[in-house]
Amino acid sequence: MYLRSHAKKDTNQPGKMEDMAALLQYLQKEAEQRRRDDDRRRAEEAEQRRDDDRRRAEETEIRRQEFGTFMATLTPLPPSSPPNGTQ
Repeated sequence: MYLRSHAKKDTNQPGKMEDMAALLQYLQKEAEQRRRDDDRRRAEEAEQRRDDDRRRAEETEIRRQEFGTFMATLTPLPPSSPPNGTQ
C-alpha cells in the first residue's frame, strides 16, 4: 500500500503529509458511504422478503379457505357393497 511503504520517505517533501491526510479522509468517507449504501440495500431486500412472505401467506390462506369450501360441498359416498358380491 502506498501510504505504508512511502510515508516516511515522502514526509520530507512539503505538503505530502497533508495530501496523505486528505486521501485518508476521502477513503474513510467513501467507506462510510459504501457501508450506508449496503445497509440501505440490505434493509430494502429484507422488506421485500417480508412483503413476499406476507403475500404468499395470504395466497395460502385463500387457497385453504377455497379448499375448505370445496370439501364442504361434497356429499359422502354411500357405503359400498363388499367386493365380488360376498356378504
